[in-house]
Order: sequence, then structure tokens, then C-alpha cells
Amino acid sequence: MTYRQSIDPWARPPHVVVLDYGGVLATGGRSPILNAAVDVVVALARHGTKLILASNTAVDQPIGVRTEQLRAVGVDWCFDVVIESEQLGCAKPDPQFFQCVLGEIRRLAPRAETFDTVWVEDSDRRGIVPAIQYGLRAVWISQEQDARLTAVQTVRHIPDIAELPAALGISPLPNLASAAQHSPIAATDRSLSHDTTGREDLLTFPSRLSGGLR
Repeated sequence: MTYRQSIDPWARPPHVVVLDYGGVLATGGRSPILNAAVDVVVALARHGTKLILASNTAVDQPIGVRTEQLRAVGVDWCFDVVIESEQLGCAKPDPQFFQCVLGEIRRLAPRAETFDTVWVEDSDRRGIVPAIQYGLRAVWISQEQDARLTAVQTVRHIPDIAELPAALGISPLPNLASAAQHSPIAATDRSLSHDTTGREDLLTFPSRLSGGLR
């Protein structure tokens, strides 16, 4: 029996987690990252989870805005890839957007199954439904309820980002966020505890996009 066929699809933590920005890390696309989200992404990065930020951005927002928002709270080092719709030229739920993300997932975890990635999103239509159609697991962050969606075994429903580590089967690491942002010692330590050499955003790898859209 393969992992995909196992009774519990959440039997092990994911290799890769794809996060939306507005509604997940922040209250909206123009809002700063929530303190709880800082704690969570630091915990996931320290755990060794590969993180991708995959976000729709507005036409009047500058390219690179998501990287700057991450950098503003000191968590840009946590993310291996940052994907913005305005730079890519298409937005969720466009299949081209998802194919680009899938290409990055394969690059970050070439030996993992697609099922070893969890997509975290607040929008059922733009993110959760397409993600599970592509064979990913998904965590839906919403105060709403949808019995049809939450009945799917590969979908977990949580009210806010603070519950994400538990939903993924990863223990949260308390008090790392403030240390990651303000402590020089923590800044040195994080470069050793998490490989940041592979981190890219769409400003640095546009030449590979055509290869990812397949």
C-alpha cells in the first residue's frame, strides 16, 4: 500500500508547504504579516519544511511586494520561493499559475510525491479546490463552513494560521518570531539551521518559468 492509498492521508508531515498571503499570513494583500503567522513560518522553516509563497497581487502593487512584506518582519529567509501573479502574468486559479508552482515543488523536493505538499489557502475556489485536483493536500483557513469541502479526506479546515503546525503534524516552536526578527544571534543561527541558498523569487528565476509550465 502506498502512502497515497493509506487510510490516514495526514499520517506524516509535508515536505513542502505552499502558503497564500492575504487571508493566510495577513488579513489582506496590503496588510502586514500577522504576529501569529511569523511564529508559524519560523517554526516550519526551523523544522526543515520547504516553504513557497504563492500569491495573487494587485496590478498597482510593485513586483516584489510580497518579498518586501516578508522582509519587513524578518521572515524572508524562511521562504525558498516567492511567486507573485503580476510577475508571472497569470493568477490563481489559472492552471498556468499552478503548473508554475508544481514545477517549483518538483525542484525543491524531487524525490517526494505530489501528495507530500500541502497548499494553505483561504479561498476554496481559487486555491483549495484546484490544489486537491492537482493531487495536493490542502489546509483551508476560514471562519466559514463547507461540509462538502471538509468531508474530503485530503482537506483540513482551521480557523486561523496559529493552528497550522498542529494541522500539519508539526510541533510549533514558541517565541522564535521575535528572536528571528530582532536578535543578531538568532540571525546567525537561522542561516545554519535552514538552507537559504536556494531561496528565489520571480525576480531571480524568470528564465525557468517556461520550463515549469508543463
